[in-house]
This record gives sequence, structure tokens and C-alpha cells, in this order.
Amino acid sequence: MDRRPRLPSALNDSESIRVAVKSGNINISNDYIPLNVEDALSREKKIGLEEIERKRRARLMNVSTDDDDVKKDLRTVGEPICLFGEGPADRRHRLKDILSRKANSRQRTRSNLVPRRTPFT
Repeated sequence: MDRRPRLPSALNDSESIRVAVKSGNINISNDYIPLNVEDALSREKKIGLEEIERKRRARLMNVSTDDDDVKKDLRTVGEPICLFGEGPADRRHRLKDILSRKANSRQRTRSNLVPRRTPFT
């Protein structure tokens, strides 16, 4: 004995959808926004690869290990020389990060200004 309530047999799939749409439970629209999913993914990949490359350059960047030199360099780029709770190694790491970000933004603006050569031009 099945005690579950049964739907009326007269309601087939298309009728039940019409009833649901009429009651406001289902919204159906023929309008759509074309999404260029591939472009969005390639943009995200490009941003991710740029960030990985920036971090690699920061790791390879030569920055003085002398704390006074690091503070002087932070002053020259307009950054605070010491953040609360920051030690010499943290300061050095922050300087590397700042310098790599500036180099990355300079490279990006330079690549936008210089026209790229293609094999067809």
C-alpha cells in the first residue's frame, strides 16, 4: 500500500509546467545574455599566469639584507618603513613584493604602448 499522495493523472509534463509558470513558481524567458566563457577563462588564466610570473620575479629579485638599506628603499618608493609587528625579513619580503608589482605595472603599460609585430605586418 502506497500512502504517498498522487498527482492527478490528467496533468502531464507540459500541463504541469504551464501550471507552475502560471503560479509564478517557474520563470521562463526567451531573452539570453551571450556569454563568452572561453574569453573569460582565458582572461582568468592570463591574470593567474601573470601573478605567478610576478611572484617568480620577486623571488629572484636581489634586495639588500641590511635592514637600514631596506628601510631606505621603502622610503624611496613611498611606502611606510615599518608596519606593526613586522620584522626585518617581513620588511624585505614586502619590499620585494612592492618592487615586483611596480615592475609588472611598468611592463604592462609599456606593452600597451609598443605595437606588437606580427608575422603578417
